[in-house]
Parts: sequence; structure tokens; C-alpha cells
Amino acid sequence: MDVQTARAWVIFLYVRLVAEVTRERLQDYILGVAALEKMKTLNSLRDFLLDKVEERLRGFKPSARKQPSTITARMKQIVEDNIGNPRLTLQWVASEMLFMNADYIGKQFKRETGLTFSQYVTRLRVQRAVDHIVRSDKVRVVELAEMLGYGNNPHYFSRVFKKQTGLTPTEMMTWRCGSA
Repeated sequence: MDVQTARAWVIFLYVRLVAEVTRERLQDYILGVAALEKMKTLNSLRDFLLDKVEERLRGFKPSARKQPSTITARMKQIVEDNIGNPRLTLQWVASEMLFMNADYIGKQFKRETGLTFSQYVTRLRVQRAVDHIVRSDKVRVVELAEMLGYGNNPHYFSRVFKKQTGLTPTEMMTWRCGSA
């Protein structure tokens, strides 16, 4: 396998590895992708990925984690299935999908995930956008906004993206293309 192909796979794996990166760690994630882009050998790519896997595993404590309730698991699945739906809100999920009280499921979701429902949806949408930018050579902000539930409001999507990542989608695309 040539270095360029290996690098693409390592970036793909790295993106999956840090899929639920916290806002505080997002800058480290972006710097990690930049470091990957500069690596020229298969050994350096392998070592980088192994270090990140070990780092992730050190933070995983199975005994300390509780299994999410069926409701929270179902809510996460609904988000996955409807990530591009502009109506994806806690109220919509409660009334149209689960037929439950929004306050109750919202509190349970926050207690089990540490995030409000809207924070979870926003993080997942931004992560999907980052994944798409990393995987695609050409993507337009309008297309990302539409694909990820921001409808015809790419400016709002860009503001949300920048608030989460520190970069606008266009800046990230430019950085990605410029560092390739």
C-alpha cells in the first residue's frame, strides 16, 4: 500500500476513533489530522494511529459506564436515522416518534449522555460534516447544510460549525485541500 492510500485510511479510522470528540478536544483532533497530512512513512502513520487508539482505550472504563436506557438508545437511533431532517428536535421526537413527554425524555437523555438533546444533535451533525469534508474533495456548504438538517440556511450552519470547531466549513475545506 502506498503512503497516500495508507494516509487516507488512517484519516478515515482516526475520524471514526474520535467520533464523539468533546468541544475541548476538537482543536487536538484538527491538529491530529494536520499532523497526519504531513506524515511521509507507513511507520509514522501506524504509530500515530496506535497512539490514538491507546489514548482512547485509556479513557474507556467499562465498569464506570452504565448502559443507556432503552429510551436513550432509541433516541440516539432516531437521531441517526433522521440527521438530515430539519424538524429533528426533542419535541418532534417526543410527540411524533416516541409518544412520550418531552421534558421527561429530555431529562433522562441529559442524565445518561451528559448532553442536552439539541447539543447531541448539533455535535453529531457537525461531526458528520467534518467526516464529509475529510472524505470529499469537493463539497459545497449549501449541500452540507441541506444534507445535515439545516435546510436552506447555510449561514446558520456555518455559524454552528464554527462555534463547534473553531473553523467555518469553508476554512476547513481550504485547510484540508491546502495541506493535502
